[in-house]
Amino acid sequence: IKTAEAILSRTRRIFKENGFKDYSRTHIHAIGSNQSYGPHSSCDSHEIVMWLAVQHEQKEALDMFVQEIAPAGTGMAPGLTNMFGGRPRVSPVLKLFSFLYPKDKLPVTVTQDGHVIDESTYIIPAGDKTNASTEIQISESSDKVTDGHCLEEGKTYHLQDLAYLRSGDKGDSANIGVIARRPEYYSYIKKVLTEDAVISWFEHFLEPKENQTVKDLVQRYELGGIHGLNFVLKQSLGGGGVSSLRVDPQGKGYAQMLAEFPIQYKTNV
Repeated sequence: IKTAEAILSRTRRIFKENGFKDYSRTHIHAIGSNQSYGPHSSCDSHEIVMWLAVQHEQKEALDMFVQEIAPAGTGMAPGLTNMFGGRPRVSPVLKLFSFLYPKDKLPVTVTQDGHVIDESTYIIPAGDKTNASTEIQISESSDKVTDGHCLEEGKTYHLQDLAYLRSGDKGDSANIGVIARRPEYYSYIKKVLTEDAVISWFEHFLEPKENQTVKDLVQRYELGGIHGLNFVLKQSLGGGGVSSLRVDPQGKGYAQMLAEFPIQYKTNV
């Protein structure tokens, strides 16, 4: 971490001497230290990889940054080595903006060999009820864990013992899917894996804007038919995709982190 901070301090001084502004954003991550777990991290590592990502308005400034990276591997603190060949590459920042647009406003044209062979516009059928709400009743599993698959009173489990998990991204939002390994576990998982519980586990990733709190950024959806929960974590990926400076800009590791969430089984919960 101190090496990365030293590189930033040195290049900031060079920027100032050459009339450049400061970085727009910077991000330092010690891969191998469990830094992604935030306050839940516990690690005594002897091998660490430094992740240092920066963003600037001018490519010329980042070209200077690139030139100053290499000496850190040979001439700074003892114990450092450059494990990747060559200097990093400067690349533009691309950001995803998702939105909905009426498809009846978008004509479709099919062109082959320079000739239009089909042209059409979607027409909403009369009496279309695709937006009508439909009530679906789902029978919930019993709160009681059945014999043969019972959980031990007072024992602490990890969420991965009770559920399958998978995570991914959409822009700057991450979603984490949780599906009970057995239907009998679902009701108990719902009781303990609340929005507040997930916020406490990922709060160090959430970036609320002005007039927002972290509670505004996490929403839980219940999928009783598959005994599952889906958590959406907004503004949790540092911009998401290639616009993020983080080591996991797509939130692929979020499920693995939540899998270690501790759950102490109590029948009166």
